[in-house]
Order: sequence, then C-alpha cells, then structure tokens
Amino acid sequence: MTDMTEESQNRTNPIKDFFTRKIWSQEIDEKNIFWRVLSNTSKVLVIATRRFFDDRVIRRAADLTYSTLFALVPILALIFAIARGFGFENIVNDLLRNGLIDQDKVDTLMEFIESYLQFAHSDRGMFVGIGLLILLWSVFALANGIEINLNSIWQLKKTRKVSRKITDYFSLLLLIPIAIICLSGLSVLASQILTGTEGYELLGGFLKFLINAMPYLIAGLIFPGFFMFMPNTKVRFKYAILPGILSGIVFQVFQNLYFQGQLKLSGYNAIYGGFAALPLFLLWCNISWTIVLFGCELTYVSQNNDYFNYYTEPGKFSRYHKDYYSLLILNLIARRFADSQMPYNSLQISRELHIPLRITLKSVYNMIDANLIETISTDVQEKEQCYIPAFDISRMTVAVVIDHLNRAGHCDLSLAADSPVCETLKQFEKERANQSGAIWDTPIAEL
Repeated sequence: MTDMTEESQNRTNPIKDFFTRKIWSQEIDEKNIFWRVLSNTSKVLVIATRRFFDDRVIRRAADLTYSTLFALVPILALIFAIARGFGFENIVNDLLRNGLIDQDKVDTLMEFIESYLQFAHSDRGMFVGIGLLILLWSVFALANGIEINLNSIWQLKKTRKVSRKITDYFSLLLLIPIAIICLSGLSVLASQILTGTEGYELLGGFLKFLINAMPYLIAGLIFPGFFMFMPNTKVRFKYAILPGILSGIVFQVFQNLYFQGQLKLSGYNAIYGGFAALPLFLLWCNISWTIVLFGCELTYVSQNNDYFNYYTEPGKFSRYHKDYYSLLILNLIARRFADSQMPYNSLQISRELHIPLRITLKSVYNMIDANLIETISTDVQEKEQCYIPAFDISRMTVAVVIDHLNRAGHCDLSLAADSPVCETLKQFEKERANQSGAIWDTPIAEL
C-alpha cells in the first residue's frame, strides 16, 4: 500500500517521476531522439554525481594535491633536465615565468630546481645515486597515485606491471617538454598571423577569438587522451571525448581564475608573507584534481551506462544474493571455458546475464580472492581483463564453490579455542564441509 502511494505521488510529479523511475526503466520512447538523449544524459549525470560522493572524490583530490605538492619540484627539475638536453630550456623557463605573476616566487622556484638538479648530478659518491632515486621516485609515486585513483573509479584492482609503469610514466614525462615546444611554436605562429591581419577587422577579430580559445581547445584535446591512457583498462574514445572536452574547458576556466587571483588577492601578503601564493595554489590544485576525477567518473559512467540501474539496485546485498550471483557468474565462465571459447570480460558477463556492472565486478573480485577464477589478458597492453576458472572445472562443484567463498580471506579461530561453544562450531564446520547431495555434487558448469 505504501509503495503504491509513493508511486502515485511520483506520477503526479513528472520531474521526480522522470529522474527516479523513467530513466531507469524501458518507458523512454527509443524512437524519440530528444527523449533518448535527455534520458541517457540525465542518467549519466545522476550516476556520476552519486558515484562522486560514493567514491569520496574530494578526499582523493586532497590526497593527489599533497602528492603533487611533494612531487612538484622533482617533476619540474626532470622537465628542465630533459629540456636542457634538447636545447630549449629557455622556452620552458619563459613559459613558467608567464604562468606565475609574482616573479620573486619564480626566482625562488628556479633556485629550488637548480639546487635539486645539482644535488642529483653531484659528484659526491653515493649522493648522486640517492639524488636521482629521490627525483625519479617522487615522479613515479605521483603517477602511480594518479593511476590507482583512476583505477579505483573504474573499479579495477589490478594496476600495470612495474615494467609497464616505468616505461609508460616516463615516456609520458618525456613528451611534456616536446609538447611545450610545439605549443610555444604554435603560439608564436598565431601571434605572427594575428599581427599580419591587424588591418582586417572581421578576419582579425575571428583570429583573435581563435587564439584566445586555443588554450581551451588544447585542454579539451589533452583530457580525453589522459582519461584513455591512465586507467589500466580499455577506454573507448567516443566515451572519453565529451567528458574530456568538458573537463578541459572547466579546468582552463579555473586556471584563468587562479591567474587572476594571484593579482587580486594581494591582501594575503599581510597574513602569509612570502607564502602568500601557497594557499591559493593548494586551492587551485585541489579543484583541478576534483575536475579531473569527476571527468573520469563521467567517462566511466558513459562507457558503462547500459549496465547501471541505481534506482532498483539496493545499497547492500544479503549473503544469499552474493552466493547466488557468484554461482550464476561462475557457471557462465565455466561453460565458456568448457566450450573452448574466448573468455568473457566483466562487461560481457553483465550483458549476458543482465546483471548491473557493479554487482558483476564485486562478485568477480570475491571469486578471485577465493581462488575460484583467474584473470588473463587478451591484448598486448594487458588492459582487457578476462576471466577463466582457477582449477579443473570437473572438481568445481557447488559445495566446493561455497566452501571457497566461505574460506576467502583470513580466518584464525585459535583465539576462541577456550570458548565453550568452540567444539560445537568445529562440529558445524565439519558437517558443512561434508554436505552432499544431488545439487551439492553437481559441477558448476553443468548447472
């Protein structure tokens, strides 16, 4: 009776009915492009916003802000070292000075960078090794922290191998100075073109608009690549492009506000003295990482939009339902393996069984911890994770599966050895291990 009352109230409020029921059901007219686009967009925004709080994105952004502050000087030192090797150190220096209003802070930062490079290249025996290790580890730790946070948003437990991390991270870092020189060349070229069209009001105004919009365009192109490269999974370009463009534009807007804030918030000098720029930098860095992580949430939800059903998914599942979904998924994996076909990944399992992706991933990870299934990679970059049985499927009966799930994780009963019910619990465990019958002895692939 209560459910019927709530449903009737929702139907009298079309907006509430649309966001709480229609976008999660099949009532949207698929032939109406406007309603289909509105439904999918609303669904992505609702789920991404909900996951923004469920994944504690603000806390993750704060962690990355601390890591960025710790690795800022080593990263700049490494970029300057690479730029010096290529012979365009002055360009990177000018770019840094143009990005910071207070030139005194730039001089201080340059002194830190120079001292860092001198320490790393010192000739004092083992100190050169220690300096290089600190420099490289600081950069590696930040990049690794970024990947871990993005993998967590994508609900991935497996990160890149260490060898791939080293090659991927430092290859990306090597490209930064090259990208800087290319962007600097584009800026000079654009300025020359603008100077040559000063006599043409219409054309000159249009080119000036394009030059002013260039940072937004560049940011809108960089972010989709970042969302595709950093997570240890295959991210499709069509799902990363729109969240990447939106994130890049918002990021650039806040960057402009940060630059303007350095000019207008001069009153901080009276409070913080020489550290006046630090609170503003921390605020900008925290907001920037929040934008990046929310853009990653949008990318994840966009790619997996068809496998979310938050309105009908309960927050917690009973132990019975967990076992039920584990048996259902393991049956599919075992039958696929028995037929000698390509193994399924998590998305294919969700599509085949019509199970929300969140439930599929939780069940899969539980079975991996219980040593019931293993992951294999089907691509060269090892980003496509598929699942196969961990041992002979003829021995993988229902009783064995349930026993593995029960025993997953640490279990030490020695602390309760003096309990009066200890013998009863041992007898219970013995009888549960000996459970037999037609259903319990059935191999999982034959269910």
